Amino acid sequence: MELPNFERIQASWRGATQPPTFVSATASMGVRFGMPSAPAEVNFIALRGPHFISAWLECSRIEAEFRRDTPARRSRTIFVFVSQGQAELRSGETFAVLDKGGVAALRPGAEPVKFRSTSTHNEALVFSVDTALGQMMRRADEPPIQLLTEGAINSFAFGACFGLAQAGAPKTQQAGRELQSAAGAVARTLLMQWVFPSDHDIDVYAGASRFIRVHAIEHGLTPLRVATKFGVSERKLQSAFQAHGETVIRAIRRARFEIATVLIDDDATLDLAIVAARSGFTSAKRLRAAIREFEFGSDEPQE
Repeated sequence: MELPNFERIQASWRGATQPPTFVSATASMGVRFGMPSAPAEVNFIALRGPHFISAWLECSRIEAEFRRDTPARRSRTIFVFVSQGQAELRSGETFAVLDKGGVAALRPGAEPVKFRSTSTHNEALVFSVDTALGQMMRRADEPPIQLLTEGAINSFAFGACFGLAQAGAPKTQQAGRELQSAAGAVARTLLMQWVFPSDHDIDVYAGASRFIRVHAIEHGLTPLRVATKFGVSERKLQSAFQAHGETVIRAIRRARFEIATVLIDDDATLDLAIVAARSGFTSAKRLRAAIREFEFGSDEPQE
């Protein structure tokens, strides 16, 4: 018996009109296809889990929208792989073209993603997943679309995501947990290309700031850990931050506050203790203090 929180989805569309079963299946994944100017041919298969969807798509020239109209959809990072043909992606004012072999990541957010395949025959893999690392990239200073160019990592990730899309729904809780864990691991591997681009000239402050952003939700994140990561003393690290009018501890609090803000914006009904735990704070009290500090400019001492 298949687990109720996993679903195997398969549908096809040939002709000028989308069959009701196709519309229903795609809508359940938050995807809406437009009406093409010529008869279309679309086949897709997907596996949906509690926190991911991996979908394999074969299609003619079509347009689709990946909707982000619920908190769960807004929290997900979307990866698009093109293995045949060409696809155009748009998120807000940002536009990208993926040729054969191209891979892109789209940060979580409320903006719907526009997808347009432009060749007569196209094959694409769409992997949508909710990860803590993906949430770190949900900032105004991060691009909505990031091209991923490390071929070896992309090939590995494509194979894993393709396997997920082809897989049947798991039948045991253990298998379900393993699939969910595997999906998160693949997403993290892909996102590391975005989080830490190959820039050997990056300075300590910039690198440490990015490291803090990535690991802010971890309760064990300390100035010593950050300093060790970059091979400097705590004093040198602190000096680098002070030169930018900041301290390491405050940068950690700020990163956690930014994550908490996103979670609250997505779902205002969440208990503050849950928001605190998910954003790296050890208690709701410390989250409230950070809100006062960064939202209202309070300079009260932090515990």
